[in-house]
Amino acid sequence: MWPCVQCTFMNSNDSLACEVCYVTDINANPIDVIWEWSPDNERWIPYGKFTCRRIEAAYQSDKPQITLKGGYFATAPDVYKFRLNKTDNCFYQVNTFSRCARPARRRAGPDALVVVDLASVDSQDRCVMCQERCVGDQAVAVAVESAQDEDDDDDDDVYDDEDDEEQQVAGGGADEVVKLARCADGHYFHRGCITGYLLLRNHCPVCFQPATVG
Repeated sequence: MWPCVQCTFMNSNDSLACEVCYVTDINANPIDVIWEWSPDNERWIPYGKFTCRRIEAAYQSDKPQITLKGGYFATAPDVYKFRLNKTDNCFYQVNTFSRCARPARRRAGPDALVVVDLASVDSQDRCVMCQERCVGDQAVAVAVESAQDEDDDDDDDVYDDEDDEEQQVAGGGADEVVKLARCADGHYFHRGCITGYLLLRNHCPVCFQPATVG
């Protein structure tokens, strides 16, 4: 359970947004692909993790429609349908009683983020979110040297412990350097910094290119 920072409602761990006021939980563990619906074409509210995975499974298998069950929809089974038009990239949540249709979208999956080659990162480049340097000088030097000598045997390369530590920090986990697939070069982020932001916004914070996928 997690408490909403705005209304203090205790939400289930499955929820990515408060079930009462729809405030997004920025501390939620990220999932592969987030599906959202909009009540007014301005706000976008993420479905719970269970529902996101069900919709994504339908999307991947080219199903035109599924019934939303479980999670938030467990109390109203067979009331809500989710319609998928993958060809036109149009998705809707439909209330079968009121016939009201709400737009939905697929976004912020792993394919929205691209791991940046350290050889292309300058030692002064900084994460847009935290303003910390993306990588240290030694990590950049090692990456450039590795790119130039990629035909050499690994046994011929000698790194000290500090180099190894820099590479590990820059090459994986929350400190991995990434950019949005549709974003211009130069807008770099630590994976851990941009993940929470993408739960709240669907675009690059600098150039506003969308993070929507699919």
